[in-house]
Amino acid sequence: MPLTIFFHCHKAGGTTVVDAAINSGLKLPDSHANGNPLGADGQLIDWKTLSEDQTLETLGGFQAQGVEFLCFEFSTPKWGILKKLPGLQLITVLRDPQARAFSNFRMFVLNEPEKRQSVKNFDSFMNNRSLFRSNNFYTRFFTRTGIKAELDDSHLGGAIRNLNGFDAVCILERGNMAERLEPFGFRPEAFGWKNANVHKKKFINFDSDKHGIDITTYPDTASFQRKNALDYALYSYFLHKDLEGAARTETAQTAATPAP
Repeated sequence: MPLTIFFHCHKAGGTTVVDAAINSGLKLPDSHANGNPLGADGQLIDWKTLSEDQTLETLGGFQAQGVEFLCFEFSTPKWGILKKLPGLQLITVLRDPQARAFSNFRMFVLNEPEKRQSVKNFDSFMNNRSLFRSNNFYTRFFTRTGIKAELDDSHLGGAIRNLNGFDAVCILERGNMAERLEPFGFRPEAFGWKNANVHKKKFINFDSDKHGIDITTYPDTASFQRKNALDYALYSYFLHKDLEGAARTETAQTAATPAP
């Protein structure tokens, strides 16, 4: 079976995909953290520091071990390298950019007690000091562009071009991940939001006044969309592409159905 590489965007259903891969019986690396391979030193493999030969050797080694699924979440190799290794399948899931960023902010506040005092609200969280707290996260992630770089339409074009080379780009809001990922060895019944109630309880129990952090006020949508115009263009492009693909499938199925 080919090696499926999942580009994991924080708070876009990624852990659900990893859990579904495990529950579907797909083989992951022997040492991994939520699907991200670990090196011999027990640390996450930093793909951006590996040479082309090292990347090909590492991924080829996973293929030789029969690994069927792994993640790129915190770093990625150069895009051209992935095209040189046969037997790879690339997949990802996108979520509405603002919903993803706000969810990421809330989880940061809940799960990082030692760091959360550095933020007071969503706007202070989105300070562009790390990739996951940067505007136009998708455009940066799918072009390997640093947080200090100014982005323009050429970066958007590059991100769309790279994603168009993927075998599957799912849209979380479409609710069809199980269907879209079944060809990659995922069992539809393996998907589920098992942590939803746990997270909801954490949100309810968090004392915003005590900590001085507002995790309930949703950010101004118009302002967020202006700051993340490239990501919204990318998200809209693949949302429409998914909708068009579904419409073509439905038309083909209707045409193939015998008349009564």
